[in-house]
Amino acid sequence: MGYFRRYESSESAQRSAWVSRWHRRPVRKEDVGNHRRYAFVIQKSRTVDQIRTTEQVDAAKSACCDLNLDGLIIIGGVTSNSDAAQLAEFFAEHDCKTKVIGVPVTLSGDLRNQFVEATVGFDTVCKVNSQLISNVCLDAISAGKYYYFVRLMGGKASHVALECALQSHPNMVILGEEVAFSKLTLKEITNKICDGVEARADQGKYHGVLVIPEGLIESIPEMYALIQEINNLHSSNVTEADIPSQLSPWAAALFKFLPSFIRRELILHQESDNSAQLSQIDTEQLLAHLVEAEMNKRTKGSAREENSAPCATSSVLRPEDRCHPTSTATMLMSLAISVCR
Repeated sequence: MGYFRRYESSESAQRSAWVSRWHRRPVRKEDVGNHRRYAFVIQKSRTVDQIRTTEQVDAAKSACCDLNLDGLIIIGGVTSNSDAAQLAEFFAEHDCKTKVIGVPVTLSGDLRNQFVEATVGFDTVCKVNSQLISNVCLDAISAGKYYYFVRLMGGKASHVALECALQSHPNMVILGEEVAFSKLTLKEITNKICDGVEARADQGKYHGVLVIPEGLIESIPEMYALIQEINNLHSSNVTEADIPSQLSPWAAALFKFLPSFIRRELILHQESDNSAQLSQIDTEQLLAHLVEAEMNKRTKGSAREENSAPCATSSVLRPEDRCHPTSTATMLMSLAISVCR
């Protein structure tokens, strides 16, 4: 017997009644066969429900008892497996026969310990992305005049970006943890990239590939503070349209400095865990925009100025095709700019 849960709205009122939305249906051979070559997320249950309060834990126990479940499998990352551990202990203490099993499945690779050698999905993500980054590197060499800014998925951790960099050898990689440790500002990161571009230009190389993690923007001190302030306003039920006017003076000044497309993305509604939608923030385009402006300043009046006008192109490769190695789309976004030629 297979048990599925409907994907519902994340409104708090509906979260409290999540137990009433359980339903079940048998899993037939043809059902599994139809999805055998597709991403497993099509077949498994998915929900925005969270297990935080005593009432929610009791509701989970009641649902498992009502359905007479022998086992409950929870698939996911750190949060999901924490919920699995909490439920397993609670069920054991209250003589519930349902056995809870947590399966570590997360592409970010941040659930590794003495019990988990690697999470399901991390190896595939890194190999597929590394192959595509290598193709981008060849593209950059062939064109000879583009810098590609590649943003990799992986949440707040930089494990995917680091592993892909070790496999594909881009010219530059920026790790969120290093930025947070060194407390590098947005201006300092921009200058470091421009310094690298100029150093390569001195060697007659006017192309390159830069890899950044998805969570880089939250590792930059001033951006992290801005995002936290926006999240607090969201938690206070301030509408997206009113958020800019409710920011503190320093946050409003930083918000105004950012390009319009980044401003729109920063005020998007939060994820179900009350965090910013990192996957929707085009950090690579922000860096490309700032690097372009800085390089125009540095090359103004120099011998390179005539051929330094940036030529930007972008392509979006979608995350839902990460389980299809033959697909042209994966969890990768790139922006190419021509500088210093």
